[in-house]
Amino acid sequence: MKERLINSLVIILGNTMLAIATSVFILPFNIDNGGLSGISVVLERWFNPAVVIFVLNWVLFFLGLIFLKKDFALKTLLSTIVYPLVVNLIYYTNLAGNVIKDLNDPLLASIMAAILIGTGLGLVYKVGGSTGGVDVISVMLHKYLGIKISHSTFMIDSIIVALGLFMVSVNSSLYGIICVIIASYLIEVITIKGNSSYMMHIVSDKMELINDYIINELERGSTIISAKGGIRRDEKEMIEVIFNEKEYYKIKHEIQKIDKDAFLSVYKAVNVYGNGFEMISRK
Repeated sequence: MKERLINSLVIILGNTMLAIATSVFILPFNIDNGGLSGISVVLERWFNPAVVIFVLNWVLFFLGLIFLKKDFALKTLLSTIVYPLVVNLIYYTNLAGNVIKDLNDPLLASIMAAILIGTGLGLVYKVGGSTGGVDVISVMLHKYLGIKISHSTFMIDSIIVALGLFMVSVNSSLYGIICVIIASYLIEVITIKGNSSYMMHIVSDKMELINDYIINELERGSTIISAKGGIRRDEKEMIEVIFNEKEYYKIKHEIQKIDKDAFLSVYKAVNVYGNGFEMISRK
């Protein structure tokens, strides 16, 4: 109960930081950084951006509730409530008026937004939370069309940024790209201290359930290794899996749910090449 309360407070803090980044820096300076905030920037000439964020957040939440697992929708519920609420609060009360008035540099605004977004997302990911938004579309594309979540997320954000090039301005998309690069780095630093890939060895009495989660939910490959206990010399199987920084707390939390007595060992992976990671260089 205590852990759930702390995690909820961290998710609220993370989403508040995201909302501040959106309402104080992203929207006033028309920075198209993808996601829902990027969509609101693209549609700003026709619709109020704060309203767009509020409406799309809830539309996507209910789509997730209908077409995806209820666990996924419920995991995003707190973010769906907090993020648009704080965005609209700041936007309509003009709490950011003095900041916007004094800051007349879109590059600096994109950097400040990136710091808040990277820190906010890093905190949410660290406690196994989800921010919902366009992630719902990515998960739906995976479920019904078999497209990998990482690929669909990149594709959706690329489309949003590309629309910004034509419907807003080139500067809007370029500042958005800068924002995404910095934010991505900060997420990596916060979640696992800057290390992008890790290897985990898992020994459990519920190997099949854990392996099924890794393959079907985490979308990572796994290797089953035959092992022998050093004390009792009993034969066991061990799962080996490699994942990135965003997935660290997700896989750790899920394994804990499946088998709280599972044995885990985690190692830094210096270089990982292949599907889902960096491509092998031909140089």
